[in-house]
Amino acid sequence: LIFDEVVTGFRASSGGAQVRYGIDPDLTTLAKIVAGALPGGAVGGKAEIIDMIAHRGDPEWDNTHRVYHPGTFNGNPLSAVAGATCLEMIASQPINKQADAMAARLKVGLNDIFGKMEMAGHAHGIASMIHVVMADCGCDRELCTMPHSQIKEVTASPTVTALKRGLQNLGVDIMGRDSFLVSATHTEQDVDQTLAAFETTLAAIRAEGLA
Repeated sequence: LIFDEVVTGFRASSGGAQVRYGIDPDLTTLAKIVAGALPGGAVGGKAEIIDMIAHRGDPEWDNTHRVYHPGTFNGNPLSAVAGATCLEMIASQPINKQADAMAARLKVGLNDIFGKMEMAGHAHGIASMIHVVMADCGCDRELCTMPHSQIKEVTASPTVTALKRGLQNLGVDIMGRDSFLVSATHTEQDVDQTLAAFETTLAAIRAEGLA
């Protein structure tokens, strides 16, 4: 079992999605988040698998059985130090708790705005990862139950384009067209400013006849 934790690593929980859901994968892939946001990535896994790349000083093993693992930037010292420092902070400080709290505030606020304005749409997500879909859904606001094809169709609509542009004009730049990755540096004021921009933009979209 291989877990792709490029997005969920250290976001879904301090131990990623595998810890959040109690799953023990054989291998895990991680991207720049494991390098403190510097260029980098990592593959982690069970010892019997990872040890396949290790030199043993045995010519038969090293030349015939060992899995070759080259890389120009393997073990880059700057990325390694930044990553080690980042991991120490995650382990010793309430970084995930702060990010998750701000994301929850954002998600609740976004859904309240959709309800108050009686517009189709909802926000869903787990931990510090929030997604907005400009369509109604009866999900639990954690995992969306809409078919991916429907989400993709909605996300490509002129309404979502107008939403992104409107938010940008008010100083809010969401990831892609529908995602928020909240961090521990975001404050309640940041979230409230985002919600105000969102409500203003939805009102403008409605006035333009796009929703």
